[in-house]
Amino acid sequence: MTDYVLTGLVKRCAELAGEIEATHEKLKGLLANLESVDATILQFDTAYKVEAIRPKAFRPPPDWSHHGQIARMVCPYCGRRRSP
Repeated sequence: MTDYVLTGLVKRCAELAGEIEATHEKLKGLLANLESVDATILQFDTAYKVEAIRPKAFRPPPDWSHHGQIARMVCPYCGRRRSP
């Protein structure tokens, strides 16, 4: 029994490590893009304070909690619970 648990845990560990590695690579690419944009801004205005640019925060849309409403309107049986 423990062999299956151990195998599953090792597989999950490998998946997480892969996701972390992919995230690091994406972050490296984003940082390189940011440096390129900063350099381009400075080409247009050498006195611009690039470090003063504040990051834009992610704000979910106001209807974020209504996802799936269209599916329920199109298919009246979608989203209904089945009776046991």
